[in-house]
Amino acid sequence: MATSRLFAHSRIGEHALRLARYVSWPLTKLGGRVPHDYEGGFLRPLARRQSRMAQVEVGVLFDFLAALREGSLGHRVSDIIQPTLVLAGKRDPLVRPRQARDLAKKILHARLCLLPRAYHCPMDERPVAFHCALIDFLRTHH
Repeated sequence: MATSRLFAHSRIGEHALRLARYVSWPLTKLGGRVPHDYEGGFLRPLARRQSRMAQVEVGVLFDFLAALREGSLGHRVSDIIQPTLVLAGKRDPLVRPRQARDLAKKILHARLCLLPRAYHCPMDERPVAFHCALIDFLRTHH
């Protein structure tokens, strides 16, 4: 996604992160009041994530994003032999469903679960469906 590349850009990434933090400040304040047991959706999970990210220093976020962009362990995923659940949102703009499918194909014994109406953080956006998928996977692979 263009936003992640912008935030990890060597010259302007930290400035872009600071600007994004400034623009999302009202959402950050709202997110701090979203209870842990909310019912999902889009705005509340986004607000919760913004409130959590606001607690992290911009330099730390920049270093994290740059490391994600620069490094990859993709060539090693076929080494995974444990049963694996690849769980992603069907509407994820960062890790596309096609990429999740490709990942699941590369891992022996992997199960793919694409949650409808979920974006990049299905554990926040569809907490009940996420929980059910995870529990089902763990029950079948105890």
